Amino acid sequence: MIRSQYGVNFRRHDGRTYSAPDLAGSPTTRNLGIVMEGASDREARTIARAAAQQYGIVEPATPVYRYAFRDITGRLTVVDTDDLARAEVRAAAAPSAAAAEFLRAMGGFERAIDARYERFLAEVGRDEAEDLHTTVLTSMITGVLTPLCAWLRQRRGPKAFESLFLSPAYFGPVRPA
Repeated sequence: MIRSQYGVNFRRHDGRTYSAPDLAGSPTTRNLGIVMEGASDREARTIARAAAQQYGIVEPATPVYRYAFRDITGRLTVVDTDDLARAEVRAAAAPSAAAAEFLRAMGGFERAIDARYERFLAEVGRDEAEDLHTTVLTSMITGVLTPLCAWLRQRRGPKAFESLFLSPAYFGPVRPA
């Protein structure tokens, strides 16, 4: 059995996905996997932030918990992720090697997924970034691309989805499975 669609991304029987991986170091994304992961995480963080506010949960003073709270509520900053990339900051903030590794991974995820998704929304959605986010979620959850394709087409022209995401390798010669 081969799963040919996951959310808004497609996969060929030989494993090729519709969108290509982003270039190393890219500050934004055109990878549908990152778009979907970023959209899911953004929504989860919105819910967590609202719950923290509703129940009066405040940011902890202890560094490792403070970073975790900021991550969970979508409040990690560029300064935070830059700090988390530095071993000496992680070592000072974490009570153990495992906690330091957790902080390293947290900062890396923020840079690789969440920050790239936010940049994607700003670039593609501009003043309508929230509407684009909602449309991405709708298409992702339902597996129906029509709303997302229509949204992009209305703002960016014909074949906007393809122009933004299609990897040239997707329709290339079939590779043996």
